Amino acid sequence: MKPKFGILWTILVVLAMVLSGCTQPAAPTAAPEPAKPTEAPKATEAPAAAPTEAPKAAKVVIATDAAFPPMEYVDEKSKEMVGFDIDMMNAIAKAMGLEIEYKNTAWDGIFAGLESGAYDAILSAVTITDERKEKYDFSDPYINAGQAVVVLVDNTTIKSDKDLPGKTVGAQIGTTGAIAVGKISGATLKEYDTIDLAFLDLTNGAVEAVVVDTPVAADYALASEQFKGKLKIVGEPFTEEYYGVCVVKGQQADFLKAFNEGLKKIKADGTYDAIYAKWISGGEMTKPATGGEAPAATAGVPKAIDAAIKIGIAAPLSGDVKTFGESTRDGALMAIEEANAAGWKIETVVVDSKCDPQEAANAANKLVFEDQVKYIVGEVCSGASIPISQITEKNKVVQISPTSTNPAVTVNEDGSTKQYVFRACFIDPFQGQVMAMLAQELGAKTAAVLYDVGNDYPKGLAEFFKATFEKNGGKVVVYEAYTKDDTDFSAILGKVAAANPDVLFLPDYYSKNNLIAAQVKEKGIKATLLGGDGWDSPDLKADLFEGGYFSNHYHPGDPRPILQNFVKAYTAKYGKTPDALAALAYDATRLLIQGISEAGVDDSTKVAEAMAKIKYDGVSGTVVYDAQHNPVKNAAIIKIEGGKQTFFKSVAP
Repeated sequence: MKPKFGILWTILVVLAMVLSGCTQPAAPTAAPEPAKPTEAPKATEAPAAAPTEAPKAAKVVIATDAAFPPMEYVDEKSKEMVGFDIDMMNAIAKAMGLEIEYKNTAWDGIFAGLESGAYDAILSAVTITDERKEKYDFSDPYINAGQAVVVLVDNTTIKSDKDLPGKTVGAQIGTTGAIAVGKISGATLKEYDTIDLAFLDLTNGAVEAVVVDTPVAADYALASEQFKGKLKIVGEPFTEEYYGVCVVKGQQADFLKAFNEGLKKIKADGTYDAIYAKWISGGEMTKPATGGEAPAATAGVPKAIDAAIKIGIAAPLSGDVKTFGESTRDGALMAIEEANAAGWKIETVVVDSKCDPQEAANAANKLVFEDQVKYIVGEVCSGASIPISQITEKNKVVQISPTSTNPAVTVNEDGSTKQYVFRACFIDPFQGQVMAMLAQELGAKTAAVLYDVGNDYPKGLAEFFKATFEKNGGKVVVYEAYTKDDTDFSAILGKVAAANPDVLFLPDYYSKNNLIAAQVKEKGIKATLLGGDGWDSPDLKADLFEGGYFSNHYHPGDPRPILQNFVKAYTAKYGKTPDALAALAYDATRLLIQGISEAGVDDSTKVAEAMAKIKYDGVSGTVVYDAQHNPVKNAAIIKIEGGKQTFFKSVAP
């Protein structure tokens, strides 16, 4: 989000000059140093001036350091100074007939420039302090930039700082935010070296709220590409740090008077509130980024049961495949949000399971034994879902993996089906068969296969591809393994180059395949690249896979109404087109909710029984389960063409 700001920027510069005992951050991630909460200061008395009308034509030159979003900064596209201060100053100038000129001035010299007469005033998120009032005159305070509470956009339990007791709250070490949290009885403070790490933990579920200066909160919640659409500010600032316009003491009395009168006018007519909602509280922007009118959120939600439900979401929110985890979390949370809007009472606990067997087991133990959840959506990776399934099966917790395709996720070593474990995706034998048949449909007679020997997902997919390709008369001329930590594939790619196969099957996840594909290009290997659903990520370097194909669970171009409604709603909520991970997580969560609804009670055993018999019409297709809790459904073949994913064909089981 880069809203356009106007002349108001100049006023914000003046404001920044009065920051109390702190320096203005040089970048959005930097938090101001602690400032002591004080009562709202009154404007410094300026020398008496004759009661005349505000100047109509005199130009006021205002300095601002345009490096403190959302108060003032330079928009990347327009190259104009924008922000709360700019919009506010422009509105005041219009109301009072003022002519304003702005000067973008570095913070470290902004006060010296004022004193030398280089400009008339500073509007730059300047905190009004007693020390500064000894040297400068200030306008009336125009905003309280004290500590704000930030939570996930779907959080309905924390509405202000009054709800923080009993919660784990993040803040940056040594800031007024950390001090403020420390004074809240019953709140657990978790400190971070930088505030962005606190926000990351908030989205990962490690903390329930973050406390930070209001402008910094607004920047992360409303403007940050990483967090917009995921966070919101709740309540009012609960400490006091007031900003004002700053001038040299004894000068610019007419301008201060005009500013104060104009501020009252724009507050009275609602203009100020609109600007505040745009840049600080968010107004509609505390909701996910819009992309058009979304379908009714409650459409198709199963009937709610008369009980509160707790669902855990286990996904890799950090590490090599974090985009998989983010899409999974977002798809699941959207389904839960829709259910709650339809009358359900569902609480969520999100954990980062990192697509790692041990981390996943740790996350599952936390969900089951500490958080006492009876239902888990996750994990993404088969190698992580399998250890989770061992815990959930033993403790009668229903688990549904959106995307884990290895058969062992739902099947015990003795071949029996795990009673409490399900999935929303097709499995590797089918996926491997589909891609082997596609290879031969493309005319391939020889193939090379590279896979991670320590990862159940690519290892299993490689085995199933090889078996089908050879069964149908093809020859696998290179079948080589590597390890998770390998980054140099020159040796095994040398074998591929020498064998000159028609296709090269890369069944690993996108991050590893990016490395391999780059080295494939360096070697001059001309084989058509093939892969599995692990390719489906916005971080896949599509130019390296041009002309390649991979199997997937859905494509957003599918015209089915249920799919198009999902795509529209997801895009409206998150500002981007959903990938297969998001679609499957949404389906997995809706499958689980339907199972609970059909069971009629919050009883995991009865829910598991209902799930086994379920028929679900979803985004990724109609789901009925076979005897091993695998959905019987089609696969989509996607082609990389012109650097984009294009739908090639659909393949039935």
